[in-house]
Amino acid sequence: FVAGGLASTVRQWVLEVGEATTTKKQFENEKELLIRVAEVSREQAGRFILVRAEEGGGRGKRWILVGSRDGDGDLKPGTSVRIGRPNWEIEIEGETWSVGVQWERR
Repeated sequence: FVAGGLASTVRQWVLEVGEATTTKKQFENEKELLIRVAEVSREQAGRFILVRAEEGGGRGKRWILVGSRDGDGDLKPGTSVRIGRPNWEIEIEGETWSVGVQWERR
């Protein structure tokens, strides 16, 4: 990670989008994804969580889950996470990451 580099720019952009989106948005009538967590790590400031999904629904994807939620400290391997819209993919240093702004622990 280089301060002022591409990863830093993408990080800031993701955080700004997450802050601009309502965190209590309902998932009803939306296309949503359900993933099962295989690995989890947290950004030091607690503004996003990095997750690798198990094979299956998430197909081993890497996710950036923006914002904190009640109980996200309990997010650990084996936990299910529901991800609503908006969600999109970005490439960081040659790796594809999916970004989830509307998410909750199931």
